[in-house]
Amino acid sequence: MLSVVLYGRNDSHGYNLHKRAAVSFNCIAEVLDDPDDELIFVDYNTPNDLPTFPEAIADTLTERCRHRLRILRIRPEVHESFRTRTHLVALESVSRNAAIRRANAANRWILSTNTDMVFVPRQRGDSLSRIVAGLPDGFYGLPRFDVPQALWESVNRSDSQGIIEQFRRWGRHFHLNEIVYGNSLIRFDGPGDFQLMMRDDIAAIHGFHEGMIRGWHVDSNLCKRMLLLRGAIGSVEDKVLGYHCDHSRQATLANQSTKIENDPNLYVFGVETPYIPMQADDWGLPDAPVEEIRLTGSHVARCATALERTLEPMTVDRYEADYLPERYNDLTYTPEHALPYIADHLTTLPLNADIGYFGGCARTFMLFRCCAEALGFTGRILIEPFMETWLLADAENAGPAGGSVATAPADDIADRASALFFEFGLDNIPPFDTRTVAHMLEGIASEEERQRIIGQQRLLSVGEDGLARLGAVHAAFRSIVRRMRRPDRLVRAGAKKFFAINAVNNIFEYSFAAHINLTWPPFTTRLRHGYLRPEWRSVMAHPDWTDLQTYLAAELKRGRSVEFWEVRMLLDDARYVCGQEHPEAVEPWRFSEPLAALLRWPLLPDRIGLAPARIAAALSWIEEHRLAARLRPRVTVPRPEAGTEAHPLSKLCGIEDWEKSDWFSLADDYVGGNTVLRYSVSTNHHFKRSRGVWERVQALWAMERLGVLHSTARVAVLTPDVDGLYAYLSLFARHVDVVPGGVERADEGWLSKPRFFARSKISFHDGCGAATLTGREWDAVFCTQNVLFRDGPERVAGRLAALDWHVRIGGAAAASVEVVLDGGRHRPCLTPDEVEAIRDLVERYTGWRCAGAFDWSISDNTLDRTARDGTAEMRRPHTVVDSGGVLHTVGILVLRKEAETTDGGWQRLADALAGL
Repeated sequence: MLSVVLYGRNDSHGYNLHKRAAVSFNCIAEVLDDPDDELIFVDYNTPNDLPTFPEAIADTLTERCRHRLRILRIRPEVHESFRTRTHLVALESVSRNAAIRRANAANRWILSTNTDMVFVPRQRGDSLSRIVAGLPDGFYGLPRFDVPQALWESVNRSDSQGIIEQFRRWGRHFHLNEIVYGNSLIRFDGPGDFQLMMRDDIAAIHGFHEGMIRGWHVDSNLCKRMLLLRGAIGSVEDKVLGYHCDHSRQATLANQSTKIENDPNLYVFGVETPYIPMQADDWGLPDAPVEEIRLTGSHVARCATALERTLEPMTVDRYEADYLPERYNDLTYTPEHALPYIADHLTTLPLNADIGYFGGCARTFMLFRCCAEALGFTGRILIEPFMETWLLADAENAGPAGGSVATAPADDIADRASALFFEFGLDNIPPFDTRTVAHMLEGIASEEERQRIIGQQRLLSVGEDGLARLGAVHAAFRSIVRRMRRPDRLVRAGAKKFFAINAVNNIFEYSFAAHINLTWPPFTTRLRHGYLRPEWRSVMAHPDWTDLQTYLAAELKRGRSVEFWEVRMLLDDARYVCGQEHPEAVEPWRFSEPLAALLRWPLLPDRIGLAPARIAAALSWIEEHRLAARLRPRVTVPRPEAGTEAHPLSKLCGIEDWEKSDWFSLADDYVGGNTVLRYSVSTNHHFKRSRGVWERVQALWAMERLGVLHSTARVAVLTPDVDGLYAYLSLFARHVDVVPGGVERADEGWLSKPRFFARSKISFHDGCGAATLTGREWDAVFCTQNVLFRDGPERVAGRLAALDWHVRIGGAAAASVEVVLDGGRHRPCLTPDEVEAIRDLVERYTGWRCAGAFDWSISDNTLDRTARDGTAEMRRPHTVVDSGGVLHTVGILVLRKEAETTDGGWQRLADALAGL
């Protein structure tokens, strides 16, 4: 007979929302008695990590109400198409239309009302169902009587019959029954609390007007259109009373003084037809993924039921754990204990959702799968192919399988999954005894340093396979973060939740906190979760110096706050420089632009007690004696052009590159993402930036931009020496071939350092002609440490030709090249003219092309970081080298294979290069 339509979301729309809604739900259900009657609540845009509003208050709803109630969940993904056009988080027209489209077809009548109404039949024992059954065709309204908040708050929300009788009495006894008429177009004031219409009529006029997304007058628009359709607005006031639970003590978005409204002249007074042709075919979200939830059966206890099916009872009385600094990097935990807290979050996800899962512990994954299946998930659990070798193989021996699993690259998982889980655990972690590192702690008084060493060694003790698993999970997280921060993905990323399992009191927690706006549940849950920050955030802040950190970031045009460790170094330099009598007494490397910015800080004299005269003298020394001032006259390459925002693929080392957010994010990933150290190396620190890191990050950045570096890519590293690059690449590329560029075989020594890597994905070869390379095809090649050019131009053709056999069409190579900056001669460095000539000849005779022009500029800040070859300065991070009076730095030349080289092309190239 009757479908009652309501809408809302799980939020705090007005004080004591939960009670007045429960009162309304229960009382409306109490006056429905036809078998086909239903309450349809559209839960619109509740965040995915929360249950729907009726689910949250299910225990306060009567059995009669739960039986009648249908919940239609419209998730934030659907609202995304409206989000930029409205300030509202719940759209009335869209919600009501979605309900009407999905209402029981057997019901002739639709009642559109709100979750704060109580309907009282004038005749005791009568029902709303019987009242509407006797009505002639038409459109009906009802006057609204307001019940003060103190009154309705005093009722027992579950006693629906008692509430109805109480409101009946209060209405007369407390003089509440006052009819307030509106204009002739709406008949009664507040018409939206009772709009009774025929199902066929509302369908014929294409539902509520979905263009009204600014608040107010949606009900008046319907009144006007129904008046045009039917010719009159009827009333059922002689049969039923409508009481409204007033909630105006506290302002809401709808009734505050700054409320925004739909234009009544356009949507009410100017309406001339009942129909809305523009939404005739798509009103009510006909194709949207609208989930239906019922509060009957086992749904309310769904989580408990799923856990019952998944877990066996504990075999011990209790578990015990230590949340202490000395247990840093202890990754042991009980998966069965963590599962209930994980399941708590799974219950609010769409049942047809795909879930991304990256983990190291097969036991946890098996429990996760079984629980997801028990919860009723029909979507897939997506894992990386690389992780399948341990997550699925080990899981078969760990217990029964459950939940559909599919493999996909990390990028695809990030796009397709509704939520992303990263689990940092292992199945078998050997016991760690701090006595095994006692010799390393001898003579170390600092408790912080002792704990750092213990934490590092505890992590290393998990072994090579354990580090490979943990590193793969960590690399997937950081890779997804970087890609989701791109402008074309940020909107979607904002609604996708990240979960970290067992990232508590270890380096993974630190990394997660740097990128995710975390919620911090208790330690016992072993969970951290939250949403992606649009920008990387420094966590190295100091409460006493935040004003200085902010000032320096603005003064130096940094994209992020300046690290406290850099501030501390600058303060030490300021005290030292201002304490000298002559500039010659100061090491040139102390003179820097960041120091000049600090000395210009107006508060500096008072904060550290320096005389303004000494500060002024130090500023003049920096201007005259900084390395850039001394070296710039010798340099033959230009300064960067002012205002240049483009970041070329092929360029010289530039310390300012760290200020570009996407490049910085990759640098941060490279430095901090593949080491088991306690994140002590910060790429946000000006004085820790080096040419070695720049070389590898620029090559990685270029390959990503060309689209040849991804989780299914096969890559090669051509290197004359050990190099951390291939360890880093092994964490997310499909396979890495390491090829020596000199006489010696590639050295595996780098893998013995405390790093995350996947040895099984790294192959070492004897050279480009090695038999082990037969059939290999690469997407990307990295030529590190000047290996392509170190023996002069004449060897370039042979090495590039050997690589060419293995690089697919469309693949690319990023080669580091040592470039002289002052016109001097220092082999194996090349001049800019020589690099240009080599590039032109390669393009002329082969199928390779340079990916963009080479940027030859060098900044003063980069020159300031010059170190003299053969001195202790080389052990300090630097960007330029002075070798016997010749200045040189590293550059990256990027080449792309666009076609196969014609017969004889490589020989012609070799002959031409010999002429250089």
